[in-house]
Amino acid sequence: MAMKQFRVRSGLISDGNLTLNNTPADGTVATNGKILEIDNNSNVHVRTFAQVKAEIDAGELESVVAGDGIGISAKQGGGVGTDTQTITLDTPSTLTTITTDAVTADSHTHAITHLDDTSTATSTVILSANSTGGVKVNEFTAAGDATFSSNVAIDGSLFVDGAMTYVNATNLSVSDPLITLSANGDSVEPTHDQGLMINRGNSANVAFIWDESEDDFTFITTTDGGLTTGSLTVTTYANVSALEFYSRGTDDSSSGITGSIRTDGGIGVAKSVFANVVHADGTTNATSNTTGQLLSSGGLGVAKAAVVGGDLTTWTDTYQKDITRTIVAEATIADAANAWLFEVPIASWSAGEVALKLKAGANETEFRKYLFCESGSGTVENNQYGGLGHDITATITFDTTDGSGSTAGATHIGMNVLNGDGVEIVAKVEATFHSV
Repeated sequence: MAMKQFRVRSGLISDGNLTLNNTPADGTVATNGKILEIDNNSNVHVRTFAQVKAEIDAGELESVVAGDGIGISAKQGGGVGTDTQTITLDTPSTLTTITTDAVTADSHTHAITHLDDTSTATSTVILSANSTGGVKVNEFTAAGDATFSSNVAIDGSLFVDGAMTYVNATNLSVSDPLITLSANGDSVEPTHDQGLMINRGNSANVAFIWDESEDDFTFITTTDGGLTTGSLTVTTYANVSALEFYSRGTDDSSSGITGSIRTDGGIGVAKSVFANVVHADGTTNATSNTTGQLLSSGGLGVAKAAVVGGDLTTWTDTYQKDITRTIVAEATIADAANAWLFEVPIASWSAGEVALKLKAGANETEFRKYLFCESGSGTVENNQYGGLGHDITATITFDTTDGSGSTAGATHIGMNVLNGDGVEIVAKVEATFHSV
């Protein structure tokens, strides 16, 4: 019996099974093969496979609502049967950059342990998106290195728990107004020197530190490095240059190791120094304008009185002027006794003038003046050129002496007062000496 077509003009109702012949057993349909399509109203349509696929490609997949973190790409391909679309993993909205806790297998579901993945990881790993939107497994270990070829922005805090943090940048810019060292040591006793270390390669390192053992800020050179803790080794103290230096200390100075500013070495000042009191506690005598405890390459201006306890010497660049030395001496001399009121070395002082005041009893007073000079023959010539008041019996002699109250010598000039008044007298002398 020949096959006949069977056409249904309206709906097809069957109380039993409906069998469609000539449908491929494996479910495949040729590109231009015919398929039956039943729409939502139960109508049956005959369409080619290409027509049905085109309708699916036109929008059926795009209409799928993807979940949070799932992405669907646009179709790619060159024709029927070759077009493709890709479902990828995106970043879920619940994963933010402010997460600061460690990623571990116990605390995060996206951290897994896997031994057979393609990365050959043997410890805790994490899932991350690859370049094509798929999923790859990266090893996540404390010893693992991470390299970023572009900028990294961190909106929250950054915690680095390691032995050393290296910043290999041309310039480091820090916008914070304060940098805190040892921020985790608030509740412990300070035991470490702290500060800024500069590595100088083959040369000694230098540092600006708070020296915990000395309780002061210090500039030093040191053989220690950036990993040193505790007390740093001070090789030498480094130079410091500044436009102005101000000390807010108010302590007065009473010696070379007290006061607000102290130094173990000298102080060179190219310009003016102003101070309330300048004190030099050395004991070295001055023998020229380049010796002694207070030296000046220029003039010395004194607004008020100047008291000099020793010799006052005037120098020029080419010759030594007359030098004067003024002394004041006093002696109490019993009757028939004598006293040396001064003895000065002839090598330095060969002449002078003396003002002598004598007092005997309550009201007897005499004033005398003398000129004296070493004659060059071992004697001292003198001349009394004034005398006022009561004539007190006393013998005044100028002799060459040995400097110990005796005339047995010729190294000094001495003035001796012999009391012959019958009562105790007090002799006071002011003498000015000249070098010749």
